[in-house]
Amino acid sequence: MEFEAFWEVWPKKVAKKKAESAWSKLTLLEKREAMEALPKHLKYWEIKKTHIDFIPYPASWINSERGCIVTGKQIGRAHV
Repeated sequence: MEFEAFWEVWPKKVAKKKAESAWSKLTLLEKREAMEALPKHLKYWEIKKTHIDFIPYPASWINSERGCIVTGKQIGRAHV
């Protein structure tokens, strides 16, 4: 799973090196889960008309448990 595929769709293009570093620490399964969760988050932000200031930095999203909010699974470094 390539970081560039994630970066291409991420709406807030900031701190790319930090995001890429966070991405590189994920397992293949975690990357897959992140990519499954991402479209749901993007749709949520679109529906809620979330201002770009309130969308997390990509590294923060990757390092957090945000994926479990939508998919019921955790991504990033936090595991159940």
